[in-house]
Amino acid sequence: MIQYFILGVLTVYIILPIVDSILNIVLALFEVIKGSLTLKVAKYNQEIAELETPIKKEKGRKIGFLVNDENEEVEETDSEA
Repeated sequence: MIQYFILGVLTVYIILPIVDSILNIVLALFEVIKGSLTLKVAKYNQEIAELETPIKKEKGRKIGFLVNDENEEVEETDSEA
């Protein structure tokens, strides 16, 4: 009977902390793998976003015409009828 008591005490004070430390190391390794995969996904998303944006052309005159790229806002006047 005393053997089971000593075995229980050794399990609680020695074996369980060792198992807990090993599990923490394994979980940290999984987090590293998850982080590296997240980083790859972020890089791929950035590359996709760069491919989707249209290529900006140089501003200036094109074949002798003057092009205004500025958006002109037209104010609407309230007319009383």
